[in-house]
Amino acid sequence: MSRIIKSSLAETQDLNRTIGIKKIQQKIMVQEHLTPESRMEISKQKAQNILEEAERSYEEMTARMAKERSEHEAFLENSKKEWNGQVIIERDEARKEGFHEGYEAGLIEGRTSYESLLDHARETVERSKQDYQQRVESAEPVIIELAAKMARKLVGELLKENKEAWTVVLKGLIKEVRDYPEVKLYVHPYWYETTLNAKQEIQNVLMHTSVLYIYPDEKLSENGCVVEFPFGRIEGGMDSQLNELKEKLIETIGDQNDEH
Repeated sequence: MSRIIKSSLAETQDLNRTIGIKKIQQKIMVQEHLTPESRMEISKQKAQNILEEAERSYEEMTARMAKERSEHEAFLENSKKEWNGQVIIERDEARKEGFHEGYEAGLIEGRTSYESLLDHARETVERSKQDYQQRVESAEPVIIELAAKMARKLVGELLKENKEAWTVVLKGLIKEVRDYPEVKLYVHPYWYETTLNAKQEIQNVLMHTSVLYIYPDEKLSENGCVVEFPFGRIEGGMDSQLNELKEKLIETIGDQNDEH
């Protein structure tokens, strides 16, 4: 009986391994049929999704904090109503008992205490508003920067897995200056050899009379690149595109804060 159970378990494990291998093989076949442009677009979309998820997290956080502030203000309002009710009750009781002097003294004391409570409530609400705003403003850059780092890491890994995508990025940048007679392309040393190997493919994007020079520049970020032409320079690469997305996100959040 134990041999039969062991045999069944072994067959089940072999079947699971076979299914897992088939799924991996299918995933690899799908990836192999994607063009570099498609892979690059998928990478950019994943990066965009990360930044959008950061924006959603930020909006959820601000909504939660606004709810907390609203609940706090409601608590203060209820406390105020309860205090008013207590003052009325005490005043009526004093009047019924006929203690005029005690009633007047109690009323004055109650009014003083009530005004003191209101002042304290106003200060508490004001501090809550200031704390709320500070927490929101301090959280914005942290959330966005973390999202940008995650997106940058994701894109960097995808570029290293599929170096043809790097060539696609460079060709897109070179198209911007294809009409100039001389073009200088600067890349990080990590990508220098890969870029040299793809020089002819990149050169084909330029006009036939244009000359392309490629230089390594260790000052650039790993996935950054710069094109120089007679009338200026253009920064490119995935890092610059992610920075642009990050700036747009910061601008969007800033506009939302101004509206509030």
